[in-house]
Parts: sequence; structure tokens; C-alpha cells
Amino acid sequence: MAKADKYICECKAVFPSEVAIAIKKKNARTLFDIQNLTKASTGCGRCKTQLLMLIESEIKRNDKAGKQLKINF
Repeated sequence: MAKADKYICECKAVFPSEVAIAIKKKNARTLFDIQNLTKASTGCGRCKTQLLMLIESEIKRNDKAGKQLKINF
């Protein structure tokens, strides 16, 4: 099993790639956004710190890649 195949949230069976997709394609920017979109960190909460670090790094990665924030009116 590759490192990328490990859950970031075991309670809700959420992979890091699901969080990255929520950030990239659904414009999630906060822990609350990720919780609503993926249900990660809505169980026991042990993954919250790791999830926050992942959110921050994915947002930085997307910003460096020149991704624009899409606002739907």
C-alpha cells in the first residue's frame, strides 16, 4: 500500500486526495468547507491537526500553480 493510499480521516474513510480535490475543484478554503464536502474530521477529531496542515499545503500548492479562486454568483 502506497503512502498516498492512507486515510487522512479513518472515521469517515477520507483520503488526502479527496481533500485536494475539494480544494482544487470545489474551492474549499477552510476546515469547515472540507468538513462539509468530505465529512473528514467530523468523527473523533484525531485527524484535525493533520487535516489543517494538508489544507494549508494544498492551498499554497494551488496558489503557486496560478489557480484563481472561482466565485459563483
